[in-house]
Amino acid sequence: LDLAYQAGSAASGRALLAAGGRLAAVAAGGGEQGAALALAALTGDTVEVDALLAAGTSVNARDADGATALHAAARAGDAAMVGHLLARGADPDAA
Repeated sequence: LDLAYQAGSAASGRALLAAGGRLAAVAAGGGEQGAALALAALTGDTVEVDALLAAGTSVNARDADGATALHAAARAGDAAMVGHLLARGADPDAA
């Protein structure tokens, strides 16, 4: 599952999540969960964002650069995704 997200394949990641897969980083508290969530936010994929959150990813998880999914959505200028993340508890002050 981690490799699917590292390769940028949200569709594969979603299929693996649906089959019961877990990101190793979700269990270990690592940064890959933040990278997967940021990728989903950057691409405007609300289904993927919600799947990752349901799988235990924190809405405020950070990627390896310290950015959150909210940062990614804001950088992309995606107001709908920003609102989606805020509605799910993203911290706008987590800069």
